[in-house]
Amino acid sequence: RLRKGTVMSAALLAINWEPELRGVLTVILGTVAFMGSVGTAEGESIWNRMAAIIRKHQLDVRLLMDAHDRRNRGFVDVPVFRRSLCYAFGNQWIELAMTSEELEEIIAPYLTREPKGNGQPEAFVMWQKFANDLQALANTGKPSNDFLSRLSEVERKEKLKDELQRLTEDGRSSEVSEVRTSDRFQ
Repeated sequence: RLRKGTVMSAALLAINWEPELRGVLTVILGTVAFMGSVGTAEGESIWNRMAAIIRKHQLDVRLLMDAHDRRNRGFVDVPVFRRSLCYAFGNQWIELAMTSEELEEIIAPYLTREPKGNGQPEAFVMWQKFANDLQALANTGKPSNDFLSRLSEVERKEKLKDELQRLTEDGRSSEVSEVRTSDRFQ
């Protein structure tokens, strides 16, 4: 348990972030303002910062993250993914300074599914696809077509969710059912 004013190492901040546990620190490195990064690809998107660090230090994220998939299934839960990402970047994790929002952004295209109700198991992250896409971005400087299609699908779902929420707030239940019906047939 941390008291106000307690100082922790940056790596410990990243590893101990467990949102499902109450009373445990719920931030990762870049979210804490005084731990923000000045360094490689500063001011770039999280994808470009990760790719720049991979190029600079000649890392192979696929090999570094593989150690955390004990059953070799190609997917892990979110806390394990977060730890494996921290491990893969090693000392450069501090320089990366990833925020909680950025972590959610990079995980979204690789989630196996979203839990729809209480009691359902959490989503898993397809780490192998993530690592392959990130390594390709680092090696070529361009995102793969597979990555772009996954990203556009996530954006489409977010837009639909926002539209449904807006319509529900406006009280137009008939329009909500029309949007849901049209989404099924696309």
